[in-house]
Amino acid sequence: MSIKYVDSSRLVLFAVSVLVFKSGFSAGFIIPESSVEGIALSDAMVANPDSAGAFTYNYSSMVFSDSDKVSLDLIGVSVDTTVSPLSPNIETAKVANQASDAVLPSVYLTQKITDQYSWGFHIGVPFGLETVWPADTFSEFLSVDTAVAAGGDIAGLHPLKSSLELVTISPSFGIKVNEQTAIAFGIDYYRVIKVEFNTVGSQTSGDGSEAGWNVSAQYKQNDWSVGVSYHSEVDIGLEGASNITGMGVVSAKTELGLPYRFQVGAGYQLSRSLYAEFDIERIGWSQYDQTVLQATGGVLPAGTVYSVTSNYWDDVTNYRAGVIYQLNDNSQLLLGAGYEEAAQKDAYFDATTADADRYMLSFGFVNKVDRLWLLKAAYQYAWIDDRTVNGQSYLNRVASSSGLDTDANGTDAYNGQYEGHIQMLSFGVSRSF
Repeated sequence: MSIKYVDSSRLVLFAVSVLVFKSGFSAGFIIPESSVEGIALSDAMVANPDSAGAFTYNYSSMVFSDSDKVSLDLIGVSVDTTVSPLSPNIETAKVANQASDAVLPSVYLTQKITDQYSWGFHIGVPFGLETVWPADTFSEFLSVDTAVAAGGDIAGLHPLKSSLELVTISPSFGIKVNEQTAIAFGIDYYRVIKVEFNTVGSQTSGDGSEAGWNVSAQYKQNDWSVGVSYHSEVDIGLEGASNITGMGVVSAKTELGLPYRFQVGAGYQLSRSLYAEFDIERIGWSQYDQTVLQATGGVLPAGTVYSVTSNYWDDVTNYRAGVIYQLNDNSQLLLGAGYEEAAQKDAYFDATTADADRYMLSFGFVNKVDRLWLLKAAYQYAWIDDRTVNGQSYLNRVASSSGLDTDANGTDAYNGQYEGHIQMLSFGVSRSF
């Protein structure tokens, strides 16, 4: 048995990668794309025992690697979504989500401790959100406020900016059970750098952290390979404050429920130059049930619940497929396609996320520069399925509750035709040791 140590050159390279990590965050609530190869294959990578970019999808893949690796991938994200408001909203022209483009980093390092044991380390952005609607997009909020004076400043519920900046640090440990089987265990430490929810009448922000766990396994036999990966659900406690127009500042706390993620797939080496994989993914979005804001001080007594938002999302199943074609000894062409199911029900539709089904196509290239270095690039285009929302009357619901109902989800305040697309362009570099 031999033990290997990390030399100074890879420590320097990894440190530089961590510094680059400050470059940006994402748009979109869940971001399965975590490597350049993953983007190129529409995330069909959980069974792949060979690719450097497969580690972020299945940590046990590091056990089958014949070398230590460090990688830095940068993923550019552009989200183009619009809504054409419908009655009772006054505006009828298309209104664009004004969220900014973003650059997401993914940094990962794997190393063999002995021939049987390996360890890995990943920093990434698995969840994020930014939605920015102009102040006059959903005019029904103003109508409700005028009709139900007892309800207070209900027009202030109109969403302006919703954002989530989150990073995950995931150390993992892998074991080679035998020549065909590997397993890995790890920790997912989630750090919410900032969550923000701004409306016409209030600004709310906070931060927090929590840890979950993950387990993965891979089996390969001749031309077949099978992989499975699971990340646990987690409730992240957040603390912050709401600045409410006409009232003042409320110190507050809440919880952000993040879902479990389960992915299973099978790959097959069709020929010497062609590998294909098909994956199924299950996301436990039912964890995202309610958002409850509770005062901890300020202008409201501690313990006062001053906002409850009903989400009640469904668990979803996603499908992914990818192929890798070996062009020559040094170059690979990657192609992928996928389908992601919407978790948001019509009865609780919320324009801060405006969830819908997605279809994606992708491609990419991996080129071996020399014995140690890989350069890679990928592009993905995702169609967001058009979605027409016709909710129940918010005016009637608020009136029947004597102006006390402040949850607009699933109501005609968000009536409209939603559409859009997402583009991802990524570049990365990997080094073997």
